[in-house]
Amino acid sequence: MDEPFSALDALTRSQIQTLAAEVLAQNTVLLITHDAAEACRLSHHMRVLTSSGIESCPPLPGQPPRAPDDIGLIRSQARFAATAG
Repeated sequence: MDEPFSALDALTRSQIQTLAAEVLAQNTVLLITHDAAEACRLSHHMRVLTSSGIESCPPLPGQPPRAPDDIGLIRSQARFAATAG
């Protein structure tokens, strides 16, 4: 899926992300996004494309979809932002 939620308002985006995660739970899905919060909320594993290659990110706590206010999600986003910046 390439930026599937990018054109949605925040509330609809959260609802559709949750629905997609539930519907696709038993499938392998490649989600391409520039939105760190979305990636952290929905991913089991994350990879970041950089100018020098593809880098793995630390494991994410819990199971997707993570609640938008989950402290583990917020910490993952902050960690990701610090390493990606």
